[in-house]
Amino acid sequence: MIPLPLAEAGIDTAICFEDCVTLTASGGFTYEWDTNETSSSIDVCPDDTTTYYVTVKDQYSCASTDSVKVFVNPVPETQTSNDTIVCPNQCIKIWASGGSSYLWDTGETTDTITVCPSEVTKYYVSVFNDLDCATIDSVFVDLYPSTNAIASDDISICPGDCTSLIATGGYIYEWNTGAETNSIDVCPDVTTQYYVTVYNEYDCPATDSVWVTLRTPPTINAGNDTTKCVTDCIQLKATGGESYSWSNGIDTRINEVCPSIETKYFVTGTDEFGCSSIDSVLVGINDYPEVSLLGLLPVYCENASAILLEGSPDNGAFGGGGVSGNIFSPANAGVGNHQVYYSIVDNTGCAIGDTVDIIINKIPDFSL
Repeated sequence: MIPLPLAEAGIDTAICFEDCVTLTASGGFTYEWDTNETSSSIDVCPDDTTTYYVTVKDQYSCASTDSVKVFVNPVPETQTSNDTIVCPNQCIKIWASGGSSYLWDTGETTDTITVCPSEVTKYYVSVFNDLDCATIDSVFVDLYPSTNAIASDDISICPGDCTSLIATGGYIYEWNTGAETNSIDVCPDVTTQYYVTVYNEYDCPATDSVWVTLRTPPTINAGNDTTKCVTDCIQLKATGGESYSWSNGIDTRINEVCPSIETKYFVTGTDEFGCSSIDSVLVGINDYPEVSLLGLLPVYCENASAILLEGSPDNGAFGGGGVSGNIFSPANAGVGNHQVYYSIVDNTGCAIGDTVDIIINKIPDFSL
């Protein structure tokens, strides 16, 4: 008698719902499963716990039968947060429930995660129960149109100046100055970066910034303080700018002045960018003694005697019509109007003097 083949369908196994498993039989030359498959190994995907039978035959067509049971474990019933729509890069919490552990396609393993999508994204989560069976669910996050925030171009201004900054691209504007209009005027004391947050009709924010740079003002030099003789003129020369304006109305770099008293002159210099600075120069008057021409009357006859001239202080020089040395001669001066002067050079090199106007009258002719 030929012994029957020893049919072996494999050990009972368990799978999760919607999973598949490979069953492998052994012990014979041919195999016939109750699924009508005739290979030693078959793949099965049962919806419920199922027993599979296999008939094994040897080379003599002797047959024996075995079975294997496939238990189907339930998968978790999951819930997730609703599909939603947010602003680009806005963060939002999404969640899943119904399991004992979770695995998101972001790599996170908590039931709730925070996402900040920059593009439309579907987030997938695998929810596992205690039997390690999983259900895959997803949350779709759509995006509102992004806001295109544009602040003004970077700008350079002169110290003390103001400028207008204009933002575009939205419906609502919030500057870091506290202003809530699209256009603001700023007058910074130092180079400053201004930020504006712009919101579109979906209340989606975007931020841009603009630099307002303070130019370095020109270094204007009106020259060193100086002194001069009371009757002299002096040239003041400004440097450091492209154009100039003096406090006495002169609009050139060189300013000739002839003050008779101590005077301070201011000059405003402007560079090629329109930035200006002010400097000043003090023009003093050298101290000088009081000079007097003494010993003269206002009127003389032409035959009057010569007069000895006196000047104060000493060591000056006399001059004018009819003057020789320190003598004034009406006869030499002749009939008419004359000026006699006395001048002296002081210790600062300034020439100062005094002048007397004299009339020389003709002698009347009494002859008959």
